Amino acid sequence: MYANLQRTSAFSITEAAHDLGILMSAADRGGQVLLYGVSYGTQLALRALQVNDLHVDGLILDGLVPPETTETWDLSRRTALVDQVGRQSMDERSLQRYRTLLAVKDAAWQTDVPGGDLRRFFAALLSFPSLRDRIPEIVHDLSESDSRSLIATVKDWNTALAQLGQGGNNQPALPLVMLIAASENNARPQLSLDTVNEEAKDALFISPIPGLLVAGSVPRYPRDAWFGKTPDTLPRTLILHGTLDPNTAYTGAKEHAAMLARSGPVTFHTVDRGAHLLPLVAPGCFVAAVGSFIDDGVVSGHCAEPAAE
Repeated sequence: MYANLQRTSAFSITEAAHDLGILMSAADRGGQVLLYGVSYGTQLALRALQVNDLHVDGLILDGLVPPETTETWDLSRRTALVDQVGRQSMDERSLQRYRTLLAVKDAAWQTDVPGGDLRRFFAALLSFPSLRDRIPEIVHDLSESDSRSLIATVKDWNTALAQLGQGGNNQPALPLVMLIAASENNARPQLSLDTVNEEAKDALFISPIPGLLVAGSVPRYPRDAWFGKTPDTLPRTLILHGTLDPNTAYTGAKEHAAMLARSGPVTFHTVDRGAHLLPLVAPGCFVAAVGSFIDDGVVSGHCAEPAAE
């Protein structure tokens, strides 16, 4: 990436938005044309609506990113987000037991934790509600020197990752992800490793992302004139967001939704205790809300996914 910085700069969100415009120009116009974006895809979709005339009938944003100019929920502060979500997912008794557990040194169960870091592993579980909800049980069992629930959850977590295609040689395009993240989604380009470690010191759940953003890890391209803006007009828009989303902050999404509502009709659908990528983690709520939206019906304001059996 450093060898040809001009070429590297071509992999921006705006360039991707132009590419999306070209793809959308070939869309079959025989029925409704809907644009769906999840996570980074919500940012891409909104940028595409700024730089193209897409002629879409509806927009569906799943796991909406915060406003681009945020200095609260940008990626450099991901540990703050996962720590907040993790604490919200547990009751106070379990949290206190967890704090006590973290103070234990050289426990036998630590060798069963992926990477040896329980705070980071528990943060990874937040993306999978059925596994996230096991955390209090795991904490209780480890406090009794019983690692069986931990070992079983590690196995199930690896299975869940494999189902997402994140295994073997089928890894996400991390260099491209980090290029865009460092250039457009990091409000602190001079972030230091000392700051990352200091901010993680008292956290019960931590993310590796701030450490990956430490200055110089990847080249950064300059933000363009579209950064921090919203489309002048929006088609009817459905935003779906989980209250326990560890990747895109629920409060950040609500703030962004309020800004977008100035440009067109916006419906916000909350999934109680929902995580990220709602078609996967809350399919019942997702299908019901999106189905009503497509049929031009009334979309409920809240939904709770039934607990997995």
